[in-house]
Amino acid sequence: MTLVEVTRWLAEQGFATCELDFKNRFSFGEDEIEEARGLAGELGISYRAHAPLFAILAMEHDSIGRVNSIVGSLTHAMKIVGNLGGSGITTHPGFLKGLTREERITFCRLNGEKLEKKLADAGYPQLRLGVENMAHGPDFGSLDDLLAICEGSDFMRPVIDWGHYQAHSDGELKDAAAYTRVLERIGSGLGRTALEETTYQFSAIEYKDNRERKHLPYAEGDVDFNHLLQALTEHGLTDAYIVSESPVLEDAQTFRAMAAEFSPG
Repeated sequence: MTLVEVTRWLAEQGFATCELDFKNRFSFGEDEIEEARGLAGELGISYRAHAPLFAILAMEHDSIGRVNSIVGSLTHAMKIVGNLGGSGITTHPGFLKGLTREERITFCRLNGEKLEKKLADAGYPQLRLGVENMAHGPDFGSLDDLLAICEGSDFMRPVIDWGHYQAHSDGELKDAAAYTRVLERIGSGLGRTALEETTYQFSAIEYKDNRERKHLPYAEGDVDFNHLLQALTEHGLTDAYIVSESPVLEDAQTFRAMAAEFSPG
């Protein structure tokens, strides 16, 4: 499907937002982008994107060429989203790969600063880089790591994959209070603006030993979407951007309907 066709489909299905997956396709024609942007504005559709899986914020640190390539790929992805009138992209923070946590956080912040400057110089100061929490056991990418990476930045924002959080915490998301604790940590650590600009990914997940094994259809998991809706509502975050990470397309419709019908308890 072209971007124009995707935009029409989203509106027909009742969606207001979409996170494009740049894993397989990473370039679009200028005419296609311009037409999609106009239609998205007309239909009230907002876009962001998930960066290609190779464009990890700080996976490499010992190769200037590789670092420049990653930052360049992230810049290109951000410009596409910016030209669509979107808000930004999501990327993974990487692994330790022999570095300490503090060293890896430093590289994430440095690459984020390089990317921010490139985008500002190119005329895209409004975009935000989302950094996603991971479920690699004790390696890297926890909520604490994300807060440390984003601290003091107006450009980098957390992206909370609740499935990853469920795996990493070994099933902590049992009620709305568990989601509330995460939101409160983001707000207290980064401030209200950062909390309002945080994006959320949601799905059920199979996990073991604090590690993700695979995302699951909603009906097969141990998370309740209503718990997230309750926590967001209590924090005044009713316009939060929630992306379905379910392997089943119908779950996205389920989440949309649940959000539309939700009434705080």
